[in-house]
Amino acid sequence: MSHYPPQKRIAVALSGGIDSAVAAALLKEEGYDIFALHMLIPTGDMAVCAEKAGAVARRLNIPFYTVDVERPFTEEVIHYFIDEYLQGRTPNPCVVCNKQIKLGVLLERALSLGAEKMATGHYARVTYNEESGRFSLRKGSDRAKDQSYFLSTLRQEQLARILLPLGEMSKPEVKDYASRTGLKDLSERESQEVCFIPHGDYKEFLRGRIPLDMANSGDIVDTEGRILGKHQGIFSFTIGQRRGLGLPDTTPFYVLGFNIEKKQVIIGKKEDLYRQDCIVEKVNWVSIREITQALKIKTRIRYKHREAPAILTPVDAATVRVRFLEPQKAITPGQVAVFYEGDVVVGGGFIA
Repeated sequence: MSHYPPQKRIAVALSGGIDSAVAAALLKEEGYDIFALHMLIPTGDMAVCAEKAGAVARRLNIPFYTVDVERPFTEEVIHYFIDEYLQGRTPNPCVVCNKQIKLGVLLERALSLGAEKMATGHYARVTYNEESGRFSLRKGSDRAKDQSYFLSTLRQEQLARILLPLGEMSKPEVKDYASRTGLKDLSERESQEVCFIPHGDYKEFLRGRIPLDMANSGDIVDTEGRILGKHQGIFSFTIGQRRGLGLPDTTPFYVLGFNIEKKQVIIGKKEDLYRQDCIVEKVNWVSIREITQALKIKTRIRYKHREAPAILTPVDAATVRVRFLEPQKAITPGQVAVFYEGDVVVGGGFIA
């Protein structure tokens, strides 16, 4: 739990799920003056989520406010999601939403209502380093649920305002607490991978929102340019994908990349997926200000990726070249790369 002094006014970002519900209950139990904020985002189950969040607030007897973020969410998250696929990149909307919407628009609303900080149900921790004068983002104690990856682009002023009550807890402990306090039946819903696509069919979501020429078919080619088949839209693929290629050949092929101009999906063998270098741009330095010389550090190239040792070489203040000591599978443009020193997030940015 947080060591932030009680009796302070705290907002809780209440989603309707079990994690944020328990975060709110823990803070109330500790004596904080809390109120709940729920984001209204453009999804098919928006009303259901709002009702669940409201039910939790009523159970806890705390003020409950809904905040309509449809316009900024559409502009900052959905448009970004679509644009990335149009460029042959694989987006990470949760990372963008946390920075721009949850700890952006929603936090501003919380502060306007008198909150000094805002709590979320993320499994991560924030501490203050007296020596550096900076806030540190750390992994949650439950390594299997750690969500520091998704918070890696938060700025110092955002980290200064966030409370993470679940940072020291495990998921089983959270579920047990919810059961004991009567919250489980109100908030069993788990977070979805892409919250604004309720049924997870992102291909269908994109098909109705992208230019017709991008939805057109094109060629599937190998690394030599030989045509092996046809596809029904580049946006249907991501680097490393094996299933759903629709090829008559039973050879196991994997998506290696794209030629957007020629509308080609480039495929190859499994060994072709491995690379040792990439550029990471728009880097947000968290525990340090920036690097001015080469730095050896562990790097995670997607949420479920096992961190691997790498050498970072600065290109400019917000861009680094990453060279892994061993080749890594499916380094994917658009995904977030996060740099760790032990359990501390040193920084994070987007793979170019």
